[in-house]
Amino acid sequence: MKLKIIHFLLIGLITSTIATIGSLYFSFGMNLIPCELCWYQRILMYPITIIFLYSIYYNSIDIIKPTILLSTLGIIVSSYHSIIQRYDIINVDTCGGITCTNIDYKLFDLLTIPNLALIAFTIILIINILIIKKYS
Repeated sequence: MKLKIIHFLLIGLITSTIATIGSLYFSFGMNLIPCELCWYQRILMYPITIIFLYSIYYNSIDIIKPTILLSTLGIIVSSYHSIIQRYDIINVDTCGGITCTNIDYKLFDLLTIPNLALIAFTIILIINILIIKKYS
């Protein structure tokens, strides 16, 4: 089966939507207050969802290139966040008692919130590279 551009765009949309809804659930459903680095990751993720929606609606990849920059920056921020969280490198109070090294949630007792963001940004970057290589 040959994958069409819409399939790649849908994978990107689903990934970014899950990440966006997940971050909102952590805030509003679980009442977790995001640290400063979590805010940066959200700022980078939310526009990606809108860009993928636009690309699917207009069946165009003309606007997809900014998501490469956004996802690359997201990988850098979430990697840094994962490292300082894992090794407790800094313990700076950034948000009224919330530090970037706090571990408030673990999926399968393994993946923390920045790890989940790193996975999402990586999937999105790979999807974008595949789209541009295959269809540009």
